[in-house]
Parts: sequence; C-alpha cells; structure tokens
Amino acid sequence: MFERDGWIAGVRRIGELLGIDPARQETEPGARPAPLDASREANFDFFIRHDALTVRDADLTPAELDALGAGPVRVVPAAGHTTPRTVFDYRCAEELAAGLGVGPTHFPGGHNGNITHPRGFARTLRAVL
Repeated sequence: MFERDGWIAGVRRIGELLGIDPARQETEPGARPAPLDASREANFDFFIRHDALTVRDADLTPAELDALGAGPVRVVPAAGHTTPRTVFDYRCAEELAAGLGVGPTHFPGGHNGNITHPRGFARTLRAVL
C-alpha cells in the first residue's frame, strides 16, 4: 500500500492497524498540531520502511527485561493519558512497565501528546527527568 499509494496513505493505514484515530485527539488551547505534509515525509518514510514492521517482532525475554531494569539508564515506560487502553502502543507501554515492575507514566494527550499538548507534555517530561 505504501509503495502504491504513498507515505500519507501508509501512515493512515498504520494508525488504523494500531487503533489510533487522529480525529479524536484533542489539543490544549493554543496548540497547532503539525499536518501530514511534505515536511514530515522523510521521517515517516524512514519509519514505514525500517521501524513499523519490526515492532511486531520486538518481544523481550525475562532476562532482557531484567538487564534493562538493572542497566545504568532509567527506563520510563510512558503513554498518552487519553490514549485508549486498546491501542497497540499503550499496551506496549503497559507490558513494558509490568515487566520492569513499575507503572506507566502518563503524559497529557494521546498518541501524539507532544504535538497536541506541547506545554503539558514538556511539564511532564521535565518532572520525569
């Protein structure tokens, strides 16, 4: 589909498969979500070609989870506060958090909270860091 119909169609299809509905993403006052336009094409093209399909094979073993939790870098599983709990990336954050024995950190907004809620996202990020 991506090769035939282009990157915007590919991004929309990935959103459908993940359960992400851009129409239900609210914004904080003053936020101006970035449109799907040519300025974002290179990032989405790379994501679709290299990352999107590999996600389905990204299972961590118990030993890998233990190593991740014991490593020198703090891992903070995070998800959007308004992301439906059935959405793939929310479920991934929940499972990673459970595997590490912590709860997920919730950021304002949904899947793209950094875009739809930039001030709230930044406040939460600063608090987490």
